[in-house]
Amino acid sequence: MRSNSTRAVRAASGFALDAGIVACGLIASALVAPTPALAYVDPSVMTYTIQALAGVAVALSAVFGVAYRRLRKKAVRVFGIDENAGKVIDPDVRRVDSDEDLASENERLGRFWRNAPKPGEARELSYLEKFWRSLIVCLFTCGTLLLLAPIELMVANSGSLTYGLAVVWRPILVTFLVISLVLAALVSLVRGRAFDIVRTIVAAIGIGFWLQALFMNAGLPQANGATIDWLEFWPWFVGNTLIWAALVAGTIIYARLHPKRTRSLVTGLCSLFLVITLVGAGISAANPASAGKGGEDGRVYVTGDGINTLSPSKNIVVFVLDMYDTSRYLDVVKERPHMMDEFTGFTFYRNATGSGVPTKYGVPYLLTGSWPKPDDDFAEFLDTRYHRSTFLQDLHNAGYDLGVYTDTMGIPGDYDFVQPLTINQHPLEKGGDAEADWIGTSSIMAKIALYRDAPWVLKPLFWYYTDDINTDITGDHPDINKMPYLINDVRYHDSLMRDKLQVVDRGSQGSFRFIHLNGAHFPYTMTTDMHESVHSTYEDQAEGAMNIVSDYLRQLKELGLYDSTTVIVTSDHGDYHWGTELPEQTTNPIMFVKPAQSASQDAEPLKTSDVQTGHLDFAPTVMYAATGDASTYGNPAWRAPEKGRIRHFLFPCHDGKVDSRMTEMQIDGDALNFDDWKPDGVHWDYKFYNGEPAPRSND
Repeated sequence: MRSNSTRAVRAASGFALDAGIVACGLIASALVAPTPALAYVDPSVMTYTIQALAGVAVALSAVFGVAYRRLRKKAVRVFGIDENAGKVIDPDVRRVDSDEDLASENERLGRFWRNAPKPGEARELSYLEKFWRSLIVCLFTCGTLLLLAPIELMVANSGSLTYGLAVVWRPILVTFLVISLVLAALVSLVRGRAFDIVRTIVAAIGIGFWLQALFMNAGLPQANGATIDWLEFWPWFVGNTLIWAALVAGTIIYARLHPKRTRSLVTGLCSLFLVITLVGAGISAANPASAGKGGEDGRVYVTGDGINTLSPSKNIVVFVLDMYDTSRYLDVVKERPHMMDEFTGFTFYRNATGSGVPTKYGVPYLLTGSWPKPDDDFAEFLDTRYHRSTFLQDLHNAGYDLGVYTDTMGIPGDYDFVQPLTINQHPLEKGGDAEADWIGTSSIMAKIALYRDAPWVLKPLFWYYTDDINTDITGDHPDINKMPYLINDVRYHDSLMRDKLQVVDRGSQGSFRFIHLNGAHFPYTMTTDMHESVHSTYEDQAEGAMNIVSDYLRQLKELGLYDSTTVIVTSDHGDYHWGTELPEQTTNPIMFVKPAQSASQDAEPLKTSDVQTGHLDFAPTVMYAATGDASTYGNPAWRAPEKGRIRHFLFPCHDGKVDSRMTEMQIDGDALNFDDWKPDGVHWDYKFYNGEPAPRSND
């Protein structure tokens, strides 16, 4: 007959399984479609699936608990089960006839009670028994941290990442299982009552991870690379630390006071929540968003294929240096004028404006030129902006081979639209170039999980940038042409200097290359000589970005292609601040243009122009370079008027997670003078985060 403790464990495990099966059916219908790309990972995200599963499991446990007690009583009566089996029973009473017999009996009873477990005390377990009990707890705690958290973060942020879950699930699963087994083996080595204490602490930490993700991550900064002043979060540090301390201390005290009850309770609860964790992870993984920007088989990637190749005839090269602001450029170049020495034949357009912030709006505008109308549903506009444009199609029809290298094209459907027009967006060889780097993947998955689930006081140790995820999953791939394109300036420069620019005749009229780099975007981790360093500064990284372009221009000149190539160096947007309904400063991307021109013109030093141009003239400038006729688009940048032109800019109201309003600004005059920036009365109310538009109202 099994002991009560064993029956309790089996019963709890059975309840967990039933709860998981029923909950799985209830939640399966809640799977949602992929969300638009957010540009930056939201580290605090936790799906509602796991919360619903927990609620269903708790409710079912209560129901099954009542049913179990009633069925147990009936089973005892029907099958004649001995309820005292496994319990400590008083020894038989014996007749004592002499002092000698009395002494012998007292010795026997003394031995019996010395060896019998004390009331409420758990018996000593064998190593194998301790291992299985430890394994249940370790699978729960490690599953919460190393399985559920990475899967949820990958799925919920799939639009912001190069890779989908189909690429990284194996390293995630193996890491979870290996660490669980090793931890369980170590815990099992603890002897005596300390074993139950240690096991209970491991369970308490797992519960802490769960509670942290569910309730205690409000205000957790996005993984956008910005420097975080952690001292601003000291109330979170103090309060959160006290909660964790109370949780761990409380479980230790309870385990010491009620060791036998704690042993059964910990096993039962961890069994229950382990099933919830596994089912929740499975449901999240089944979400269509988990595949990222495509499916597992034949998945289309934005690759680096052809990034350093050019046509022998005509070429149009666009560098988009992320977050490179005109005002800050002027400050840097004043101290470091040598960084622009290679920009001969270029014109710097000081009075250029962008289209909007951040990257998720800026890059798609450059590739489409689409602008919303006042009566548009803004969410619908985002879904259709590529379909409203003929820019890339017209370039393709003009006979140009297109290489578009960016990780922020837009929503998943936008990649499908652009893919047939480009040379670099296609599937990679399955199990080869698209395979994840196991060490890098395991490391970054653990890091992002700890940043989400660890107490606030430990979060600074695990801070990361969105691009760190893509970079670590890729590992040190030797060939940038055969891997997904990553925004990594050092890697790109290394490939440029190693492989050099190459002339490849693809039978086209010319080549168009759109190369999106990190530029002056935080975090500042690149030096002036294009090496990685955590001690870099904004000024060093800004110069380093220009030095990358300079090396590209130098190779163009060495190939004899400089004069026949149009080069545009701009940014997707300038500097800006979140959390306000309207901009509080100018935010203008840099803009340098060198048209295809004579050798004498290309030898002239960098010029400066104050004409009223910007991103609104990007498409006309490219089309003029491609066909010599931009009449259907407008005028190239060098034909922009010097005054009298009103330009527009889109600024989102953002609360750290959701864009809730887009306001149209008008710039009438000097783009670097904030007095010339005014809202023009047009705005759109919407929700970008989940793609569901809110009621719209325009003034």
